[in-house]
Amino acid sequence: MGKNSGPNPELSLVGDGLWIAGVSVWAYKKAAEKNLGFQWQADAHSRLCSEKVQAFIAHRLRLRIEESTPEDERARVLSQSLEAQLGQLYLGGGSEMAIEWVGGLLDHLPERVLLYVSDEMGGNIPGGEEWNYKETKPGKEWLAWKGECSGFGKSKDEARHDAVFNFYFRSH
Repeated sequence: MGKNSGPNPELSLVGDGLWIAGVSVWAYKKAAEKNLGFQWQADAHSRLCSEKVQAFIAHRLRLRIEESTPEDERARVLSQSLEAQLGQLYLGGGSEMAIEWVGGLLDHLPERVLLYVSDEMGGNIPGGEEWNYKETKPGKEWLAWKGECSGFGKSKDEARHDAVFNFYFRSH
């Protein structure tokens, strides 16, 4: 991986297709299992295939990117890193294994994942419209909070992402 160039583009392209296929299969099974209908499938598919959500999942899987990656490119690079990992799974075990991995990953996320992905990064969290931030360790760590929801990160954005994740995935 070159400086700020992101992961292998060929693996990322293969992984992108496999992510879409995996999410489609997972959404179809979930909709049938819970009698949720086609609209739910379409909504789940569009939300879970977004760069923002892929980046969040990649972050939670602890996929790493270069520290020097500009803030405005981090979501793209993290998303592509997740896709490249999926491409590597494909090379090692084929498309069926890669698609099953996506389904397994999504099955292990709390069902509130759809509440999370439908919320524009915490807009529906009680506690007012604005996020509050405090630098807790100068140059190293930020705290973000809104109402009773809080999170930490190396930047304001990362701290807010952590707070939103905590609200939807840990607090209920």
